[in-house]
Amino acid sequence: MKPQLEKQLKEYFRKSKRLEKQGGPEQNLDLFEDILVLEQQLLSYFGLPHADKYRKVLWQLNEPSRYQPQVGQQVIEALQDMAEAHLLAPVHTALQVLQQAQQEQLDPFDVLPELGFPSHVYTLYLYEQLLLPGKATPAAILKELERVKAPQLLDELGRLTLKSAPRRTKTYRQLKDKLPFLEGFIDHELAEQAEEEENNREQALLAATPPTPVLLAPPLQVARIICIERTNISMVVQVQKPAGPETLTLGLQLEEFERLLSDYKPLGHQILAYTRQVSEANPYEELTYEVDLEEQFGKQLTIDKHALEVIFPQIRDASGRLEENTLGFALLHQMLAVKKIKTNRQGKTAALQHVTDELRQLQAAYSTYREKLAALAPAAHLTKAEQELVARHHAGLQDERLFTLAHMLYELYDSYYINLQRKGKK
Repeated sequence: MKPQLEKQLKEYFRKSKRLEKQGGPEQNLDLFEDILVLEQQLLSYFGLPHADKYRKVLWQLNEPSRYQPQVGQQVIEALQDMAEAHLLAPVHTALQVLQQAQQEQLDPFDVLPELGFPSHVYTLYLYEQLLLPGKATPAAILKELERVKAPQLLDELGRLTLKSAPRRTKTYRQLKDKLPFLEGFIDHELAEQAEEEENNREQALLAATPPTPVLLAPPLQVARIICIERTNISMVVQVQKPAGPETLTLGLQLEEFERLLSDYKPLGHQILAYTRQVSEANPYEELTYEVDLEEQFGKQLTIDKHALEVIFPQIRDASGRLEENTLGFALLHQMLAVKKIKTNRQGKTAALQHVTDELRQLQAAYSTYREKLAALAPAAHLTKAEQELVARHHAGLQDERLFTLAHMLYELYDSYYINLQRKGKK
C-alpha cells in the first residue's frame, strides 16, 4: 500500500469516527463536507466516480473500532477490482444509461455521479419524481440535467424554494421559460415543506410533556451486566408483573451502578470488584464487555432493598415520529430505599391512607386525560392515536396497566359516585 494512500485512508477513518461520535452530519456539517471531499479524492485515485456503490466500499473501513491496516488493504483491493470492471465495461451514452435506470429503477446516487451530474435537490427531483415513475422521458430528463449542470444555477434553484413566495422572485422570472420542469419542482418542494412543518408541530405536541417515571417494585433479579464505552452500564433485569415475569434492560450511569451494588453484600461487592478488574485491565476508551452473573458467580443478584423509578424514553419510528418505546429499554430516574411499614395500628392506618390517596390521584388523572383529549379533538392534523398518546402523556398514564386501573377507578366514580374516601375522612 502506498504511504500517501494509507495516510488518506487513516484520515478518512479518523474523521468518520469523529463525526459518528458527534452525532452525524447534522451536528457538524463542516466535518461531513471534509469527509465527502476525502471520498472523492480516494475514489478519483482509482478512476471511480463518487457513486454510492463505490462509497460503500470505503465505509467498510469504519466497521472496526480502530483503524486496521488489513481492512484498509481489503478496501484497496476491492476498489481496484471495481475500477477494472468500470474501465472495461461497455460504453453507453448518457441517454442509454437513463433508459436503463428507468427500466431497472436504479439508485440516483449511483447513476447521477456516473454521468457527471451532481446529486442536488433539483436533479434528484428530476430523477426520482419524474424519470423513475415514467412521468417524463429519459431524453427530456437528460436535456434538463444538461441545462442545470452549472453549480451556480443549481445553487440558485436550491435557494429558490427557501423563499416565502418563490414565484415572486427574480430567479423564478428568469428561469420559468428556460426550465420546463421548474413549476413541478416548486410545487413538490412546497408540498414537502408543508408536510415537514405539520410533522414538526405534531412532534412538538408529543414531546411537550416528558415521560412520567414508572416505579419498579422489588424484588428485581439482575441476570446480566453490559458495559458500553466504559461509562454506560445496562442491567438486564427480571421484573415481577401481575401477568408474570417481564425482562427489561435498564440503563444507568457508572456512578449509579456502583452506588446501587454497594448496598448488596457480598454478591454486589464481588460484581463491582470484577467489573473494576476488567476495566483496569483494558485501558481503551471504547471498552465494552458483558457479564452473565449466573455463569460468572453462580447466581443472579436480587435487588430487594430498593425500588427503582425508571423512564421509558420515546423513540422515533422509520418516518421520524416519536412513539412509545416498546423495546423493553428504560433509563434509571432514581433509586428509592425500601422502608418497612410498621405493623402497629398507627402504621396500618397511615399505610391505608397512603394507598387511598394514590388511588384517588389515579382517579383524578383519568379526568385530566379526558379533558386533554377533548381539547385536542379539534386538531385535525393529529390522528386519533396521536391525540390519545399526547393526552396520556399529559396525565402521566403512559403505562398500560396504570391507564386501565385509572379508567376503572374513574368508571367507579362516574357510575356509582365512589370517590375512594375513607369513613370519617374527607
